[in-house]
Amino acid sequence: NRNRMFGRNNIRMIPALEDMSHIFLMNEALANGEIVSIPGDRIYGSPRFLECDFLGSKARFPLGPYAMALQRGVPTVAIFVMKESPYRYTAYIRRIEATEGKTRQERAASLAQHFAHELETILRKYPEQWFNYYEFWNHDEDAA
Repeated sequence: NRNRMFGRNNIRMIPALEDMSHIFLMNEALANGEIVSIPGDRIYGSPRFLECDFLGSKARFPLGPYAMALQRGVPTVAIFVMKESPYRYTAYIRRIEATEGKTRQERAASLAQHFAHELETILRKYPEQWFNYYEFWNHDEDAA
């Protein structure tokens, strides 16, 4: 049903696959001038992450979305759609940029930190509307 609904609006899903072939599809979409949306706060088990200051501690954010944006040289935005009432939502769209760093890794870290700051701002206003189901701050592998 989701694919049918998205298809009507010229939206297609690119599922993340273990063989990483989704990277080629996302690169192709960006090369064609399409918009690619990737969650900027979910690692999904990837070993590649960036640690950012987030809500008073260090938290892991995925490297992929930020590295891809820098590699492709595309504008990057953070989009948050927050529920105000049963039938009303407010969309917040913020441009995020890498403001520091010379290497690609440093610039990706800067981009991720900018996103983390924007997410913090939204969460302070809507604390009950962000859900994660993994140890976001607990990085001690033995503590699981």
